[in-house]
Amino acid sequence: MSAAGGSDECLRVRRSPGPHRQQPSATSSRPAVARATAVQRSSWTSGTMIAGLVMAHTGEMENAIQNIQGALSVMHSIGTTGFRPTYLSYLARCSAELGRFEDARRCIEDALTAADRSKERWWQAETNRIAGEIVLRSPEADEEKAQAYFEKALSIAREQQTKSFELRAAMSMARLWRDRGRRKEACTLLAPIYGWFTEGFNTRDLREAKSLLDDITC
Repeated sequence: MSAAGGSDECLRVRRSPGPHRQQPSATSSRPAVARATAVQRSSWTSGTMIAGLVMAHTGEMENAIQNIQGALSVMHSIGTTGFRPTYLSYLARCSAELGRFEDARRCIEDALTAADRSKERWWQAETNRIAGEIVLRSPEADEEKAQAYFEKALSIAREQQTKSFELRAAMSMARLWRDRGRRKEACTLLAPIYGWFTEGFNTRDLREAKSLLDDITC
């Protein structure tokens, strides 16, 4: 038999069960169909969420919101809660960037609540930092409340020894203090954390930290 003929035979065997194989009933196939559907939905959700997060990082906030909301909706329908505080934080940040502060506040409050309920703490420092930024940028800006969020973000990052999150929280606090005329305190806070890093100086966070330190004139 030719190679082509053998290949065709393989396809025919796979498509049609032999005479001694029993066809599965509709009832017995339902669990398999349900599992396949769940896997398909989970795969779609992951892809859509990743696309949304990338869009958030590249400034496509409207598209990011649509993707993240769509993925979160499917996650809710299938009972998936993993990383929900993280995704809600991104949704809050995107909404704030578009000036939709009511949506931003609602999303960040949901993120904080979800983190408390799930005990999913790895993103908590960033969630609190974003909450502070939203409070600070809102039309009814509250500097004291923002500072409290930044202080909590710093405390959590230090407790967890997550230097990247500590750097972000320190930058948020340093900007606030700089704008209040507290440049020396801002420098004292940020400079040692920036100095801890020995590589990655081309990354966005470290470039922003260096620019902020130059502006504060440390």
